[in-house]
Amino acid sequence: MLVLVFTTVSAQPPSLEPSKVDSLKNAISTSEGVKKASALFELAKVYSRLNIDSTKLFIDEALGICRRRNDDTTYILIAAGMQFFLGSVGEKDLARKYLISARNLKSREAMNPKYQNLPFVGLYFIHYWNYTRYDSSVYYGLKTVDLMDDFTVGKADGYIIVGAAYNKMGDNIKALEYYNAAQTILMALPFNPAEYCYLYNQLGMLYSDESDLKKSEEFYHQSIALGKKVGGFPHVSPLTNLAVVYDRMGEYDKSLKYFDSAAVLLHTATDPWRTAINVRNKGKALTHAGKPKEGIVETLKAMEMYARLKDNYTLARLHLQLSESYRLLGDFKTAEREALLALEWDRTYGYGELVKESYRELARTYAATRQFGKAFEYQNRYLEILDSLNSAERRNKFVQLEKNFEFATQEKMRQQLARENELYLAQARADRKIRTYLILGTIVLMGAMIIAVVAYRRIRSQNVVLNQQNKKIEDQTEQLQEAAKTKSRFFANVSHEFRTPLTLILGPVENLINESKRPAERQQLTLVKNNTTRLTRLVNQLLELSKLEAGNITLEYVYEDIVQFLKLIAFAFQSLADQKKISVTFKNEPASVLTKFDRDKLEKIFSNLLSNAFKFAPEQGQVAVDVRVQDQQIRVEVTDSGPGIAADDLPYIFNRFYRSGTSSRSTTGSGIGLELTKELVGICGGNISVANVPSGGAQFVVTLPLITDTTAISVSQKKSKLHPPVMQESAPILLSADRDLTSTREERDLVLVIEDNPEVRAFIEESIKPQYRVLTAENGEEGIEKALGVIPDLVITDVMMPVKGGLEVCRTLKEAQETSHVPIIMLTAKADVESRIEGLETGADDYLEKPFHTKELLARIQNLIRLRQKLQEKFSSEPRESASSQPEDELPLREKQFLNRLREMIDLHLAEEEYSVVELSRDMAMSRMQLHRKLKALTDTPTSLYIRSIRLDRGRQMLEEGLYNVSEVAYRVGFNSPTYFSTCFSERFGFPPSEVKQS
Repeated sequence: MLVLVFTTVSAQPPSLEPSKVDSLKNAISTSEGVKKASALFELAKVYSRLNIDSTKLFIDEALGICRRRNDDTTYILIAAGMQFFLGSVGEKDLARKYLISARNLKSREAMNPKYQNLPFVGLYFIHYWNYTRYDSSVYYGLKTVDLMDDFTVGKADGYIIVGAAYNKMGDNIKALEYYNAAQTILMALPFNPAEYCYLYNQLGMLYSDESDLKKSEEFYHQSIALGKKVGGFPHVSPLTNLAVVYDRMGEYDKSLKYFDSAAVLLHTATDPWRTAINVRNKGKALTHAGKPKEGIVETLKAMEMYARLKDNYTLARLHLQLSESYRLLGDFKTAEREALLALEWDRTYGYGELVKESYRELARTYAATRQFGKAFEYQNRYLEILDSLNSAERRNKFVQLEKNFEFATQEKMRQQLARENELYLAQARADRKIRTYLILGTIVLMGAMIIAVVAYRRIRSQNVVLNQQNKKIEDQTEQLQEAAKTKSRFFANVSHEFRTPLTLILGPVENLINESKRPAERQQLTLVKNNTTRLTRLVNQLLELSKLEAGNITLEYVYEDIVQFLKLIAFAFQSLADQKKISVTFKNEPASVLTKFDRDKLEKIFSNLLSNAFKFAPEQGQVAVDVRVQDQQIRVEVTDSGPGIAADDLPYIFNRFYRSGTSSRSTTGSGIGLELTKELVGICGGNISVANVPSGGAQFVVTLPLITDTTAISVSQKKSKLHPPVMQESAPILLSADRDLTSTREERDLVLVIEDNPEVRAFIEESIKPQYRVLTAENGEEGIEKALGVIPDLVITDVMMPVKGGLEVCRTLKEAQETSHVPIIMLTAKADVESRIEGLETGADDYLEKPFHTKELLARIQNLIRLRQKLQEKFSSEPRESASSQPEDELPLREKQFLNRLREMIDLHLAEEEYSVVELSRDMAMSRMQLHRKLKALTDTPTSLYIRSIRLDRGRQMLEEGLYNVSEVAYRVGFNSPTYFSTCFSERFGFPPSEVKQS
């Protein structure tokens, strides 16, 4: 609210305290840039009432800093901010100079409108208050209106100040138009009491000028009430103006009461302009109340104030006010002198606005002293100016009256003068009626505008209702989405619950098949295994469908050769084709097609279609896959030579759980696979259709978009991380022959199994117990505690568990110093890619999907442990070429950091022969057992031998440097006997220390 900023800036006057001046001077000497400019600005405000030359120096220096730094925003703030302070001490020309320089900044037009506006607002007020050039105020006020956005408080402010300037110019019709425009904007905005306070004060002034004192009184009372709500001093002006109205109404007690109320507030605000206005008008009211002496005292006070403000226009008016007071006091000579002074001041300074009132006051003074000739002369001049716009007839009357004056008696002349005054008053009343009609017309126009605003608000309220309805629909949509997510979570949990018992079925069945010797028994067990595998596949399909319905499926694009990918899927069925003696053909044109696609989704789509094709193709039959590019689309046809699909079933073949008894092709299967296939094709942006071929059999046609634009593929998408698809059951996994079931090692590796299902936990324990020592835990929290306590060689953990889940177990163990090296296998029923990636990102070394094969689990355990053993072999291989060679370079970063810290601790105490395992484990913040098991797992070396090897490595380095002999080196690396040092050195490096070659 720029207007209110400029009109109430005096509420915080600059302090004249010496301490503040010293503080500002210190800030100027110790700061630079904007801080220094701001301090100079504050000091200029303080000195504006003390020394105008110093003030000018401070402002010029502050603006110079802003120019050198190209900081035009601060430049404008300082130039505009000084307008009030310079104007209040009469330095209007200086204030205008700074405002003009701010207005002329080239960068101003690119600024925020609130900063563009500041120079124009300042120029408005300097012309309004100091120059009383209201036409210039209108010009600058309209500039502010043009810069502000429509229907904003700033726009309303601009209309109000333009209206105020027109009011001062006497064009109240124009003023009312702008006030109405401001009110229209304010009614469309949230209620703003400060703005209405300002507007109602201006309307009160307008109706006061129109002599509608009752309406003026109403507006002033409303303005005062709103100003009190806002707080501060916005209602000072309406208090003074209301006092003036009561003076004109002859209610002098009320008038003086409101003048005193305004004076109390002004004493707190210390506003020189409004204080002077209040004192001036109070002097006039005292004179009218029959207290001319007191009125003269107040008027003289006001003259002192306006002299300090250098406001010559108001000083001229005060001479006129003194003339009235002296006339009512009976001092006609002084009254005449003051009226003539007012006339002289007005002519000297070129205002021209006080001539009329000076003539009237002189006429009254001369009439009071019975100088009727002069009285008539000045009264006639007064009426000529007043009625300059009236008709020629009225002017002729005044001429005739002047001719008759010579022959009339003084009494008759006085009577004729009275009649002329009555005629003038009658004409004034007629003029006032015309003005009233014009104002009423304007009010009608304002009423129409109010009706328009009400209609606008009604439309807006209807929009609110529509928005509420839209919000309700959005809430319902969110509820449906949440229900879909809940359904998806339910399927995921059900899937997990299915997979756990399936694991307990599949694992023991495989063991029984391997152990069984009877063919009939093996056949039945194989039947159980095949149906368990089929049930697992159905669970996966149901879970995939639930995720599709919940909208939780996202595409993971790769940019690859789709022809080679589809060929890989088709050839994965070759063993099944050989078994059923089915001919498989794969045609493609062109030979290679690079495009964006989701490997996982396409694998499921075409595996399902090929699985159906092989299911219904008879022995000696055919399955054909044809891939070609057509109209920027990839067309894939999968055709079989089976019985085909009944015509009645074709429209419903992709419906969930659809089964028909009319076709042998439809009597098998669950009715899920083809619906899942169709949904996945749609997700990929393609279409699928089915038809019977004339030669017999069915043909499924899939069309996919050919996307050659790789710009939208992220770095992680450009290279596929998925393995090639495997469409048939995995071949039996053979355990490495170098690991006997009854390990010959004295201490078998320790495996920690963390699984909440007691049956699965027992099954895993029984499956791996012949090869490994097994420790179990029933939840994640217990598993973490045991892992940190015993430091296992490997951890197998389920993902979904109570208390703490598998992801938290993995994260905790990988972040702990004691167990960060321990490999972790995660078991889960969550088979989707996202869950696997989440597990691997937490640090898991391997991922195994439930239900799993026992042999596969054993193979994965063995592979991880063998990787660690190979690294241990590198550590234990002797001799190394030099003491600086480090096999742990192949270790993960966390383990490298651990061994580096371990060596740093040993190096720190290298010469201390008593520094042993106890001290080292204490320095590493680990127990002796934890340190032993971790170091053993990483290097296959006991802690004591590792300490000795570090001592020997450092000894070799010292010998290579040639600074010490063998005995000195032995003591420096913590050996208490050179002989024992030589023995150990020879064992480690294969030659005695005396043969070390110096570098």
